[in-house]
Amino acid sequence: AVTEGTPHKESLGRGSLEEEEYWFLQLNTHIVGIQHHQGTIGDGECCELKRKGGSGLQVVNSSGDTIGWISKDVAPSVCPIFEECPTIRPEVLVPRGSKQKYKVPVNIAFCGPKGMAGAVGRLAEALREVKTSKAGTTVIHVPEGILVEELDAPRFKEASGGMQASQSAVLVKDKKSKPNKLDISQGFEELYAGRVGYEEMPEAAQPARVVTPLLEHQRKALHWAIEREQRTKLTDAARALPAATSERAPAAS
Repeated sequence: AVTEGTPHKESLGRGSLEEEEYWFLQLNTHIVGIQHHQGTIGDGECCELKRKGGSGLQVVNSSGDTIGWISKDVAPSVCPIFEECPTIRPEVLVPRGSKQKYKVPVNIAFCGPKGMAGAVGRLAEALREVKTSKAGTTVIHVPEGILVEELDAPRFKEASGGMQASQSAVLVKDKKSKPNKLDISQGFEELYAGRVGYEEMPEAAQPARVVTPLLEHQRKALHWAIEREQRTKLTDAARALPAATSERAPAAS
C-alpha cells in the first residue's frame, strides 16, 4: 500500500469489490539510503510505500520502521500515478540482497481495475526514460493486464522474459496471504500408515532397564523403531525397497 504521512492501509487499497483486479506493471529498482535507517527487511519479504511530500517514496517494513527510500531519480515518475488512479494497488517485495549495505533490490508491482490500463501505460513510458545515477531500473509492462487471480508462475515468467515467481511481488504476497490448508490429522495418517492394521502390529518385549511398564501402543512403537534400526545389512535394506528395484538388471561384474 501507499500512504501519505502516517501509514493508513485504507487510504489507498483495492478498488470496488465488483471490479476485477489486473496486474499491469512491475518496476524493479532499488531502495537507497538504508545505511541511515534502523528498519530491517529479509529476502522474500513484502513491505510498503509511504509518500513523503509531493515526490518522495519512503519504504517501511511490516512494523512501520523505515528501511530507506526509492531513488529520487525514480520516485518523481511514480508518484503521479497515485493521484491519477487512487485505487491502484502497489505490492512491494525485496526479492534478495537484503543484507547489502547501501542499496537493496526492490520489485514494485502495480495492480488495479481494467480502466487504469492507459494511465499505467504512461507510467511505464515515463519509467523507461528515467536516467538513474544510483539505482538502475527495469520495467515489465503488460498493456492489456493479467487478472491477478489468473497470474501464476508460467504466465509471469512469459510476461517478464524469464523471471521466476520469487521475483513477482504479486505472487509472493498472494502465497504468503493464503492460509495453509493442510489437514494435519490426514498428514499423520499418511505418515504412519503401515502394511498391517494396528491390532496385527507386533510388540517389543518390555525392556529390562525400563522400570515403568510400557503400554501396548508404546511396545508396538518400540518394535517398529527397533526393526528399522536393525536394518544395517545390505540384504535387509534391499528387502525394504519396492519390488521394482529387484526387477532391475544386475550390474556387470
